[in-house]
Amino acid sequence: MSGVRRVKLGEVAELKYGKALPEHSRVHGDIAVFGSNGKVGTHTLALTNGETIIIGRKGSVGEVNYSPSSCWPIDTTYFVDSTSSEEHLPWLWRALAALNLQSLNKATGVPGLNRSDAYEKLLYLPPLEEQRRIAAILDQADTIRRQRRAALERLEELKGALFPAFCGSAERCSFGNLLEIPLRNGVSPATNGSHEGLVLTLSAVTGESFNINSYKAGMFANAIPVEKRVDRRDLLICRGNGNKNLVGRGFFPTEDMPDVAFPDTIIAARVDSTRLVPEFIEAVWNMPETRKQIEQSARTTNGTFKINQEMLEAVEVSIPPLSLQQAFAERVRAIEALKEQHRAHLAQLDTLFASLQHRAFSGEL
Repeated sequence: MSGVRRVKLGEVAELKYGKALPEHSRVHGDIAVFGSNGKVGTHTLALTNGETIIIGRKGSVGEVNYSPSSCWPIDTTYFVDSTSSEEHLPWLWRALAALNLQSLNKATGVPGLNRSDAYEKLLYLPPLEEQRRIAAILDQADTIRRQRRAALERLEELKGALFPAFCGSAERCSFGNLLEIPLRNGVSPATNGSHEGLVLTLSAVTGESFNINSYKAGMFANAIPVEKRVDRRDLLICRGNGNKNLVGRGFFPTEDMPDVAFPDTIIAARVDSTRLVPEFIEAVWNMPETRKQIEQSARTTNGTFKINQEMLEAVEVSIPPLSLQQAFAERVRAIEALKEQHRAHLAQLDTLFASLQHRAFSGEL
């Protein structure tokens, strides 16, 4: 690319300090307020002039966000606007995001980003017109990715929208009364264990579906008993997590994994197959109505939210006849098939975007 120069960040942009909001302005308005990890609210005052790049200074160090209009970055951030750079800001935003500013954190306590360290980072600087062209290409690719993610969200919402048609007059029942055998916690590796084995990680049950590849090797105090091995008949439920939205999430394994244990951070629920269709209860278990009950029950210690077997047994769910459950499950399978197509396409788009971004900020696009 002609006209490209290799420059330090400090030569093309000043990272200004964000400020705490004045007390008198702490009312809702239409001006976005940004913290180190993104938008945190709205207020009535703006600190910046027009479009703005916001960089995490404390906490979420190096995270880079963009506002298309004036905003208020708080005192855990740096910001760049039209008064602190002459470059095309949509291009500079993506260039900063590609610099891996997170690697500059040197703090042992609260993560922090030193401005003088950031200024030493090198980037390829094309002419202004090239910046606009690159930003337009990346924005178009990113828009397609956002549309695909939005489609996935709408498909997930569709499952909830279908639910009333099948369960409007269904029996309400506590989860504990729908079990074939009592709930049971898993087993985790031991510090001085002498038995080799494999165990699921929590990511197996905290994503969009069961992740069959989320397991690791470990040493256990004893041989892993059969009842603590992964069985596709068990709804595996996250017992504790720092993210409240993930506590209590549950999925059925897609296949038996007789060589893999589930850890004590997961609770297994063997549901009564004469009363429940697995796809039905899995969908219901992760719907907002059930999630609300679980999150209200969860308790936190040291920043980790936890639930126990007693809390799970008390959760109430609507149970229609098996024929309606099966009909609902068929709809869910069709939705999941569509979601899988969207996920595959999104993965391709993510790969394409990463390639475009690499080329753009290594002087090749």
